[in-house]
Amino acid sequence: MPLRNATASMVQSRYQWNAGHPLRVWLLVLLLIALVESGLMLLLPLILPAGTSRGGEAVLDALLLSLTLAPVLWWLLLRPLQQAARLRDQFLTDLFQTIENERRNTARELHDGVGQQLGLLVTGLKSLRDDLPAAELVRQGRELRELAQEALRETKRLALGLRPSLLDDLGLAVALERLTEQVARHHEIEVDCQVDDLTDIRLPERYETTLFRIVQEALQNVVQHSGATAVSVKLSRTDHQLQLEILDNGRGGAADRVTHLSPPGHMGVVGMSERASLAGGTFVLETAPGGGTRVFVTLPRPEGTEDDREDPRCVGG
Repeated sequence: MPLRNATASMVQSRYQWNAGHPLRVWLLVLLLIALVESGLMLLLPLILPAGTSRGGEAVLDALLLSLTLAPVLWWLLLRPLQQAARLRDQFLTDLFQTIENERRNTARELHDGVGQQLGLLVTGLKSLRDDLPAAELVRQGRELRELAQEALRETKRLALGLRPSLLDDLGLAVALERLTEQVARHHEIEVDCQVDDLTDIRLPERYETTLFRIVQEALQNVVQHSGATAVSVKLSRTDHQLQLEILDNGRGGAADRVTHLSPPGHMGVVGMSERASLAGGTFVLETAPGGGTRVFVTLPRPEGTEDDREDPRCVGG
């Protein structure tokens, strides 16, 4: 597949945002403490003068242990916690700003779009009179029907942006197929969507929402910034994971620049990584100048998604 070959050839700069491995870090800290303390216990009798009291040995041992472990503990524990706190604060700030932007945009679109169309519809209905010629009544009726249909289409478009009903009614696979079809239809981008593994499977609501919003945000970035002519969206599952890959052949860029890329009203890469992390998964961004961009998300596979479990809403009859 051309997109995969492009990814294989690029010099990848990798950004991974995930929930971390606190147990592994804690075990490493305990191991370091044990090793440092063992070394000090062996060295102190060799470097201390004969006859040093046990109290003096204990004080010196504690001082050396603290000086040795302080930078290690800072690097392994305190520094990551500070970075996580800063990232979370920034995410919450962006989240509230995004909510306000979305509300403002929705209000404006309702007023300028649906509101005006409904206003014209009401005005047109008031202008209808019984004494109008039949041909004029038919013409005005046709125009009013077209206004009502346009208002309905605009309302559906706004509702799709807030939360697609397909996601609730038919599940993630169908919603992703429709989303990618819309991108391909309205932009000069070839979109390949592969969701066969989950066509007849319903995931927990938070999983479906997380994966849909990540795909939505990633495609928004592709359309707005990448200059790509092709993008692939692949959602699959293994025995233990759900895997989502979004791959484009755009211009790419330095990973630190792409990480902070965020269109107005969107939370960008940080928002996608936080969504994956809050669902217990991982988020990886790989990109390079001229080499395209790859987004790879994994979520732990939820219980109840075996092959023989089909949601009754996905089965005909």
